[in-house]
Amino acid sequence: MPNPTELMLLKQPGGLYESWYFCGTSADGQTAFWLKHNLLRPFSSPATDVECSLVLFDKSMAQPQVIHVHTRIPEANALKSASPTAQWSTFRFAWSEQSWVEITPDRLRGRLQQEHTSAEWDLQLHPSHQTLYHFPHALWYHSPWPKKKILTNDIHLGFIGTLSINNTRFNGAFLGMNGHNWGREHAWQYAYANCGQFANDRLAYFDGMTARLALLNGRIHSPPLSLACLKTEQRWYRFDQLLRAARHPVRHLKDYCWAVALHNDRFLLDIHIQAAPGPQSPWVALHYNHPNGQRSVVKNTKFADIQLRLYDREHHCLDTLHSSLCELETLMPWNSASAGFTGQV
Repeated sequence: MPNPTELMLLKQPGGLYESWYFCGTSADGQTAFWLKHNLLRPFSSPATDVECSLVLFDKSMAQPQVIHVHTRIPEANALKSASPTAQWSTFRFAWSEQSWVEITPDRLRGRLQQEHTSAEWDLQLHPSHQTLYHFPHALWYHSPWPKKKILTNDIHLGFIGTLSINNTRFNGAFLGMNGHNWGREHAWQYAYANCGQFANDRLAYFDGMTARLALLNGRIHSPPLSLACLKTEQRWYRFDQLLRAARHPVRHLKDYCWAVALHNDRFLLDIHIQAAPGPQSPWVALHYNHPNGQRSVVKNTKFADIQLRLYDREHHCLDTLHSSLCELETLMPWNSASAGFTGQV
């Protein structure tokens, strides 16, 4: 398997996007943050876009607070100086004297300035040292297909510190994750979710997705392909077999709702995730750029309701998990950054 912290854009040639991100939710479930470090190298250019975004979610506010900075560097040398070890775990980049980020194995620091918006954060990290590889075989990470690679570097990552955007300030302890994804393109349509704060099992963790891929230069699209992994009571249940990916019944694949039933040789996992936009589940709309110049609009919340039911093959219910602190992200081809949403990445 690949080193989960390896900076892939320095390793792989050609057009590529890459995201190294952190999510955390407060113990009372009222606030959450999303800190994204993005790289993009277009197919047609050796230059690289370096971006950082911070999103603060607060159930008492109708809209999340967002700041985003970016710049284009002409070649990879500047990126190599930002991470001499070619690892995300030792990364420092400055867009200006007022905008910079620093990542170390035990701390996140940064400051961003954009017109009339300023942000700052300082977070101590308390890792669980538990990594989830969504794909079951190393070949999937090293071969051209699938074009999008994903792993979770730390599934139960603790944060202690402060984050602020203008007058919105969060302070205290947060629990979340550290994710890493990269690829030649984003999926044509997808729903992705993760949750590590279940009401009835504090050690449980869920991560999964359903995606439809563009084929033959977008002339046709794949059926929904689904995979997921669930950890409960110190045991992993994996629903990630390639030959089954298109055979899982998908009930909902749309903005604000994802529902699918997954199966392997021994178990069934029923997933239902729902979060209507509103004060109790604020959403942000983000722009995801592709190496080919296309752009997709993605919608994301950290406060979706998730219900999981695990069955054996005789349909005996083995476990039921629920939470209102699930991250849900959806990319629908018809999405637009409409009224009621803010932010651009």
